[in-house]
Amino acid sequence: MKEKLFWGENGEYGPFTAQADGWPNAGEVIRHYRRKRQMSAGELAQRYGAVIGTPVTARWILKMEQHNKVPTDITRRRILIHLLDIPPILLGLASLESAVYHPALESQTASVSQVLKREWALT
Repeated sequence: MKEKLFWGENGEYGPFTAQADGWPNAGEVIRHYRRKRQMSAGELAQRYGAVIGTPVTARWILKMEQHNKVPTDITRRRILIHLLDIPPILLGLASLESAVYHPALESQTASVSQVLKREWALT
């Protein structure tokens, strides 16, 4: 089983496994936010299909979630973001550096700022 990671500047999203490209597993993200909104796969299929103008089935939604078959088209990802209130960063609509949570960097940054504050106080 792959390791699940937290995502976002402060690790506020997740945990989700990483895809081969380094981004959060989009299928896991969609399933998480669909369930968070207490929306069935059928309801999401109906809403998503209405927006894109093509019938979509609940089975297709479940396949998308379970097999990470999420549309690569940015416009369609934005539709999913809007329908499920997903932070854009989780579906690849931001820089990867801002998506991955690095707790070690956070503590290093805090240490550097503390040193700078001490040095500033001494001058």
